[in-house]
Amino acid sequence: MVEEVLKTSHPRTVRDLVGNVQSRDPSVSESSILQTVENLRQSDRLITAPPRFESFQKFFINHRWNIELWPIMIVLLVASLLVVPLAFPWSLLKLSSVILVFYLPGRGLLRILLREREPAPMERLLLEVASSMVLVMMLGLALSLSGLGIFSGTAAASVVALNLLVSVAASYREYGDLRDQSNA
Repeated sequence: MVEEVLKTSHPRTVRDLVGNVQSRDPSVSESSILQTVENLRQSDRLITAPPRFESFQKFFINHRWNIELWPIMIVLLVASLLVVPLAFPWSLLKLSSVILVFYLPGRGLLRILLREREPAPMERLLLEVASSMVLVMMLGLALSLSGLGIFSGTAAASVVALNLLVSVAASYREYGDLRDQSNA
């Protein structure tokens, strides 16, 4: 039935294919359809590719493909709310500042720099923490030399801006990789 739907309705996505097959026969489970698609793909009778995005803006907004950016945006939002003095249970949100300084800048940088080689999880974590520390130290040096100084307001704003800049650049890099894959 999957091959028949592929020939007659020409679905653009696997999700559309599942919907078309289940509309013809509701008793067919989604897992069996996906298994059939995987079997067809492995036997080279079906070629799947990532979706084509017309622009970076459409990729940027699509939460299914730009998964890395949205958790960073949430942490940035929480951290930006920490300017307000908070009582005990809410003061635990200050831990998001630790993530902003010691983890996220390095994660974004590694998403930009590492293409082919995917390091082991522990190695990746150590690289993320180390590169985050270097980036934040360089940011502090830039703030000090620029005349803005390292005050709490400028430091917090610059760390948030650094995280935002690095995560958007990493998302653009992933968009470029997906675009290259879909054009190949």
